Amino acid sequence: MDGSKIVFAIFLLSITVILIRFRNKIGEGNLKTIVTVAGIIPIGRAVFIFLNPEPEPTCTCQSASDDDTIRCLIAAESRAANTEDLALIEQIFTTNATIYRGSDPTQTWNGADAYYQAAYQDLDFSGAAHVDIRPVGVEAQTAYYTSGSTGIYTSADGVTKSYKNLNPSEHWTLTRNGQGCWQITRFEFNAAHITPFPPAQDEQ
Repeated sequence: MDGSKIVFAIFLLSITVILIRFRNKIGEGNLKTIVTVAGIIPIGRAVFIFLNPEPEPTCTCQSASDDDTIRCLIAAESRAANTEDLALIEQIFTTNATIYRGSDPTQTWNGADAYYQAAYQDLDFSGAAHVDIRPVGVEAQTAYYTSGSTGIYTSADGVTKSYKNLNPSEHWTLTRNGQGCWQITRFEFNAAHITPFPPAQDEQ
């Protein structure tokens, strides 16, 4: 439970104690009834707070360490590619995430949905996986990882190809949101030639 809510509940209980003491000092009558009712309200609210705490935030990936959590998110991206799961994409990426293709022609998509909706229409992935995942930098609430990738895809015209890209062909930038959950904010693929990564502060 949030600490501020505990303090508020204690405050309500304190009001109840004060009202009870005041009630005991006055005689019978309407005033005593009013004070009695007034004392019931805050104690009822305090009990409600203790019995109905706000649920803890649910992160798509939540492991014992940040490294395990981030690796889980990167693996989730390949799982979403194999199953064309847009709902999972929306969970692991921030709403304003950037997708960047570093190969010719280069292209940038603003918002993960913009890239994946088009990709799922044009390509069918199978066995997609991110391999050789490595952390390359952590700054406050931001983490940078690189990886390689393997898999098979079939284009809309029926041509099937396999791929195997070595680390650091993929660049991952992740941030921790206000609920404490890690999410992907930028994903660069076919990006081994893009250096340095992570970028210098004045290049971000």
